[in-house]
Amino acid sequence: MFRLIDLDEDGKVSAQEFVTGCMCLKGGAKTMDVAALLREVHKLSRAMDKSVAGLNARLDKMCTSFAANAAVAKKSHNAQNAQNTQSAQNASSAQRGQIVQPVQTVLYQSL
Repeated sequence: MFRLIDLDEDGKVSAQEFVTGCMCLKGGAKTMDVAALLREVHKLSRAMDKSVAGLNARLDKMCTSFAANAAVAKKSHNAQNAQNTQSAQNASSAQRGQIVQPVQTVLYQSL
């Protein structure tokens, strides 16, 4: 019965808890059953709160990790794009040189 009225579950029943508990428990056996159920619901609620807090912490870690991985992937992607652009520019310059040189040769020969 003392466990039922120890609301803060510190192992001690304060005067306030005793008076409040006795007032709540006055009546028949049904009142005791309801008090026991309320206590269990309270314990389950606290356990659920702890579980949700743990899940939130894990989710935060996952989101942080995902964001870090996405940043690394983006940086790698940007570097690859820059390299591809440079390669394309170099190839374009080489192609222009291949076209311009024969044209210059033909023009000089015709003069």
